[in-house]
Amino acid sequence: MRQHDGTTELMRRMIEPEPFVRNLIFTPGAAVGALSGSLGGTTWSRNRGGPYMRVRAVPVTSTTEFSQNAKARLATASQVWQTLSAGQRLSWKQYADANPATNALGNQIILSGSQIHARSYIRASIAAQTPLVVPPIVSAPTGLLTLSLVADVGAGDVEITFTDTPLAAADRLWIKAAVTSSAGIVYVQNLLRQTALSAVAAISPLSIQTEVEARIGVLTVGQTLHVEVAVFSNTTMQLSQPLKATALVTTT
Repeated sequence: MRQHDGTTELMRRMIEPEPFVRNLIFTPGAAVGALSGSLGGTTWSRNRGGPYMRVRAVPVTSTTEFSQNAKARLATASQVWQTLSAGQRLSWKQYADANPATNALGNQIILSGSQIHARSYIRASIAAQTPLVVPPIVSAPTGLLTLSLVADVGAGDVEITFTDTPLAAADRLWIKAAVTSSAGIVYVQNLLRQTALSAVAAISPLSIQTEVEARIGVLTVGQTLHVEVAVFSNTTMQLSQPLKATALVTTT
């Protein structure tokens, strides 16, 4: 996979993660300080996110509606970035420097100004809100205190229960979901897909079956449903730290 400044790969995974991994990030140990180059079909390199290794394979092009929408949003975000003034771009760079992102290993990484702007722009697009020209000056919203999930398809009872409830007047729930065929599969970060965005001031419990099945397919008994839920600010496009919950799909 050709690497640019990391924006394309970062945003693709945030909006349309695929059910397999082509790039793996890693942390070198004491015996290996750094790796670079190729051996067989594997290439070791590094970018803004740190060291990674990738398999040199023919890329898979997704043509789903969700994938096409994600690509269009990313392309538009890149175009909008070009229209920003030097001062506005600098404000996004300073915001990125002051607000490190966390990668899949839990390590903090510094995004570029264009990356952090694209992330904000895409969230605004998904939420049908006016994109920000300059970054927010307030903190991200406070996350949920508790989260639980039930997945009873027979009763039509696929819902999350959360506190505090209701949410603040300008806050919504940003919901990602994934299904696995085995309860033994516990790492699903690469499978989670942005699935639903609640109304503002949502009240617990919240039914998510329609949104989940529209996004990842009809739920069947025996599957395991995973959700990751963060609080989304409808005005600043920021996300809180998420909570996760898992439930076995049943029927009654």
